[in-house]
Amino acid sequence: MRDFVHLHVHTQYSLLDGQASIPALVDKALADGMKGMAVTDHGNMMGIKEFFNYVNKVKGKAKGALAEAKAKLEQLDAGTLEIPADTTADALRQSLEAEVAKQGPRAAFMPIFGCEMYVARRGDKTLREGKVDQSGWHLVVLAKNEQGYHNLIRLVSRSWVDGFYMRPRTDPADLEQFHEGLIVCSACLGGEVPRKILDGDIDGARRTIAWYKRVFGDDYYLEIQRHQVTDRRVRDN
Repeated sequence: MRDFVHLHVHTQYSLLDGQASIPALVDKALADGMKGMAVTDHGNMMGIKEFFNYVNKVKGKAKGALAEAKAKLEQLDAGTLEIPADTTADALRQSLEAEVAKQGPRAAFMPIFGCEMYVARRGDKTLREGKVDQSGWHLVVLAKNEQGYHNLIRLVSRSWVDGFYMRPRTDPADLEQFHEGLIVCSACLGGEVPRKILDGDIDGARRTIAWYKRVFGDDYYLEIQRHQVTDRRVRDN
């Protein structure tokens, strides 16, 4: 699990979708040896502050424990560390080295800020004409740096202020305007590319991929999820 990092995670801030609390998710990721984790709640960034604060708290404790263990190892090497009567120098060294190995990854854990956004199905978030405009194609958007974080905030804010129609929606115009510093993934079966593939519109899927590739370049990824197939159109093909 050490080389696996979740980039598509819903918390209790995704109503009727996510259930886990942010501390529970972070603790599980750390227990599994992950180097980081993203939070990508549906249409909002309400959990990002809690996510940031909790990870900083965990990392702060880990950095303190790491520094203490390294200092004791240095003292042990210099012969200035008092060794308890119930242990040996070798056993103490092994214990301290194990603590360094445990706390190092925790101290370096990376919180990744994101959002699974809704992209207006007709390409314009200002359209509000019935069911087709009441939701949108799912799209996972991740901030890869500070500029991306600010652009993500802009996109999500504008989706609520200008694009809300049953759900907060963005559109290609906003995505292109605020694309700098962002990583984009094609999302789950609710994404535009998977949906078009399921509907047999392969050319449409290719056009969508080409558009995102033009705008985001190497920061656009086709998302793969491992799950049981229950959609008959997938199963039968």
